[in-house]
Amino acid sequence: MSGGSYEYAYRHIEYLAENIIAKTSLRKAFKEHLRKVGKACYDIEWVDSGDYGPLDEDRAIRDCLGKDWPTLALAETIKEAEHVKRELNATIKEATNCLKQKE
Repeated sequence: MSGGSYEYAYRHIEYLAENIIAKTSLRKAFKEHLRKVGKACYDIEWVDSGDYGPLDEDRAIRDCLGKDWPTLALAETIKEAEHVKRELNATIKEATNCLKQKE
């Protein structure tokens, strides 16, 4: 597969980054953030299309998320672990009930 995994959606973000009227410092900062988001989306699309190697998007994502990226990534890891824990507990409970019924 080559490019276009997400129908080149990153182009919309790049368009916004270039065309939002930067009347204030806050808007200028936001435009810069959008540029980083666009780069991360581009790299993700190319990885998912097989044009870049696995994890080639990581640098752009970290740049986009800024200095808090480790905390943000850890928070997502914890959420995922909690979800897996809930599913595992439910499966254990179901298996335990099945064993009790066979006794």
